[in-house]
Amino acid sequence: MSNIKMVAETAGVSIATVSNVLRGAKPVSPKLRKKVLDAVELLNYRADPIASGLKSKRMNTVALVLTRIENQFFPYIIDGIQRVMEPLGYTISFFISNNRVSLEKQHVISLLNSRVAGIIINSVAEPGDAEYFNMLASQLRQRNPIHIVSLERDFRRYGIDSIVIDNLLGGKMATDHLFDMGCQKIAHIAAPETAPWGRQRLEGYKISLAEHNAAFRLSNVASGDFLPASGYVQTRDFILNGVEFDSVFAANDMMAIGSIKALLEYGLNVPDDVKVIGYDNIFLASMITPSLSSVHVPIRRMGEEAAQMLVNRIENNNIPPDGEPAYLELPISLTPRKSTNAPVNIGWELY
Repeated sequence: MSNIKMVAETAGVSIATVSNVLRGAKPVSPKLRKKVLDAVELLNYRADPIASGLKSKRMNTVALVLTRIENQFFPYIIDGIQRVMEPLGYTISFFISNNRVSLEKQHVISLLNSRVAGIIINSVAEPGDAEYFNMLASQLRQRNPIHIVSLERDFRRYGIDSIVIDNLLGGKMATDHLFDMGCQKIAHIAAPETAPWGRQRLEGYKISLAEHNAAFRLSNVASGDFLPASGYVQTRDFILNGVEFDSVFAANDMMAIGSIKALLEYGLNVPDDVKVIGYDNIFLASMITPSLSSVHVPIRRMGEEAAQMLVNRIENNNIPPDGEPAYLELPISLTPRKSTNAPVNIGWELY
């Protein structure tokens, strides 16, 4: 079984350099970093979380609080987090809120009491829930804080590190694309009302309608739950209720895939009769027929950046200087495919 000394000898560096690379404690040159990581991979080295925990007087366990584990968005997040944290000896535990604020709070309070090393959270709490967020902010000021990183939500005003994307822009981007492809009557399968980022995508949809002088109609909007069955049901109901629509913008790819299934089953061709666009650009978007146009979100990178942000806090045991939390907005882009009749290259249009 390999150890840190063997990694150092293989890379031709000191044990301290290996530790600095793996824990992000001090910067090293790109050349040294590559030598260390190559040696880690060659030797299949994994730090011992038990020993690390004993040394730091707490186990190196990081908790990930998610909304729905079935959502294909989260495996990419988890993979990104694991890529950064597992080589450093951290273990990752998962907790699911099922889009319920009460369950999320229950998980978080339990985790704070258990003294985990850190928490990465995809929160559904309202930004005005001052009591909850002030409670989180107060524990960040303790002598041995449990550091927290927020995914998709900007909680900087509470002192919480945050990684976000511009969901309002993404909603507008998706709807603009449908207008660009000649659509005029755009239906929207929205996120659950409890998902704040989904409300932002809906707002982007509304802004695009207004900019194209198209009326907003409640009959053209239905809420799903981010899973394919809800996309299927809501699209079926659009059809059976006589809603006039020539396109569908679904708030994520899984609901868009369900929407396409319903359209095809009811004899409508995609994209000739109805065009469909999703959101996230998961792997399945490139594999289904027709391939799904989508707003590309760098999901795996979001997990990696969140993990690195948390590691930097844990290893340096620091709070944001002068109360300034870390913040990163990741770029999004449009990936057009055949479901909106966009020209694509032969073969898979992978993310």
